Amino acid sequence: FDPYGDRVIITDMANHKVIAVDMKTGKVAAEIGGGLASTDGKFRNPYGVACDEEFVYVCDSANNRLQLLDRETLKFKKKYTNMRYPVGVCVDEKKI
Repeated sequence: FDPYGDRVIITDMANHKVIAVDMKTGKVAAEIGGGLASTDGKFRNPYGVACDEEFVYVCDSANNRLQLLDRETLKFKKKYTNMRYPVGVCVDEKKI
């Protein structure tokens, strides 16, 4: 759930993508990924997800990294690497 908007953020692990669904209309508002890849904005087994007012944080598990996406557009912004199969993320007022 995106506490800063009216969307549900879904990690579609089998299809290697992240989807934002508008809760009012039930329609896909944005999506990123699709197809197994390791380039920025692509995923291999996306898993845990969290949101703040700026980013959607996605555990890109099989790529051993955390990707940060723009909360509105789901476009890639930055990444944190050197992790071992991350599956959960939590964000507080200090970010991560």
